[in-house]
This record gives sequence, structure tokens and C-alpha cells, in this order.
Amino acid sequence: MTQADKLLSIARAEIGVAEDPLGSNKVKYNSAYYGREVSGERYPWCMVFVWWCFREAGLSQLFCGGGKTASCTALMKWAQREGRFAMGDYRAGDVFLYQLDTDDSSEHTGICTGEKDDRGRYLVIEGNHNNRVELVARSDAELWGAYRPAWAEALEDGNTSSGADAPPSPQGEGITLPTLSKGATGSAVKAMQILLMGWGFSLPRWGADGEFGAETRAALKAFQQGACLAADGICGPETWRKLLGV
Repeated sequence: MTQADKLLSIARAEIGVAEDPLGSNKVKYNSAYYGREVSGERYPWCMVFVWWCFREAGLSQLFCGGGKTASCTALMKWAQREGRFAMGDYRAGDVFLYQLDTDDSSEHTGICTGEKDDRGRYLVIEGNHNNRVELVARSDAELWGAYRPAWAEALEDGNTSSGADAPPSPQGEGITLPTLSKGATGSAVKAMQILLMGWGFSLPRWGADGEFGAETRAALKAFQQGACLAADGICGPETWRKLLGV
């Protein structure tokens, strides 16, 4: 059993576990995270559930550098800094991060099973979905990206470049970084837009809508100019590296 399989085995066994009472955020995952029973709107637990699964699988060292966070945005930013933020080619064990509105934060998370439904949507195990752990179908358009752990199987015998679990490098090896230009649509465009807003280049009219229009192109060109890149309004490998801060 691979580490990703072990993580998913733990997560699958929790499907159906719910808050008690519903709507309270009072759940065993929060109790483990905070070291006491907690409840109320201050304690959403979708990321806490992911942390708990890594801990129960004996893989705490692979979650946020061995640390703790209950924040989806914090894990996303850490993954970006570490060069472990994937925006495509999603695999079993990836920790999905969703961007459900137009700001530059991530609002929800879940663990990718590596499976899809008959409509091509990813099947994801999510905590704090309808106040419980559920298996949820998610479209690519809902995804901002994913944290991809550095599974040990990819590192055995010094091999870091082969196999499905090879970790992505800062140059983008092992993850999908598509070249984007005006007219492109989809989750990669949304990820680019959110990164642009995170660098202070606002998209006041349309926000992170997943559509590469004139507003997005103007913001991208301004970012490229400030980053001493060719301001061509095309998001290629060099622009992705600057956006990701690697």
C-alpha cells in the first residue's frame, strides 16, 4: 500500500461522520486539533479533517511541512512556496483547494480519490461538507489547484523523476502549467487570476471567473512588466514561475 493509498483508506473510513449537533462544528477532528472540544462558527473543519487524516495515517510530516493549519489559504500559500502546488494532472492523494468566490483566498478543501464519476467530475473526500464527511463530485472549474505531497515512494533510491508520485520542482516538472493567452478558459486561468490578485493586480470587473479576457490580459501584462518579463500578455513557464514565487 502506497502512502497515498494509506491516506485515502483513513479518509474513506470517515465518510458519514457528522457534527453533533449538526451545524455546531463540534466534531472529533476539531477536538483532536485544538486539544479540547470546541464549537461555533469560529471552528470550520474542512482543513482540520485533512490534517487529521494525515496524522492518523502516520504521515504528519507530509502535511504543511510537519506543522498544523486549519486554513485552506495557509496550506495553499505554503504549497506554492515549496513548489508543490499543482494545477492539473490531478492524482490520488492530492489535497484539492477550491476558490468559490472572487477573492484571493481558498475556502474549502478535500482529498482527491483519483477517481471520476460518469460526468468526468473528480470524486473527493471532504470534511465539513453538509456538516459531515462526504464523498463529493467536483468539476475542474471549481478547482483552484492542489497540494501534492512528496510521497516517499517517489524518493526511494534517490529517484525523484519517475513514477506517478514524482514531486514537482520549482520549474514545474511533474505538474501541468499550461501556456495561457486571451480566450483561454478553465481552472488554470482561474488559478492565474487569483495569483495575480494576490500580487496586488486587481480584476475589479470580472474577478477570478476562469475566463482570460481583456481585463485579465491587462493585469497580466502589468505583472510581467513589474517582474522584468516580456509584457506579452501570455502566461508561459517564466510567468508561471514568477506568479508562484519560485
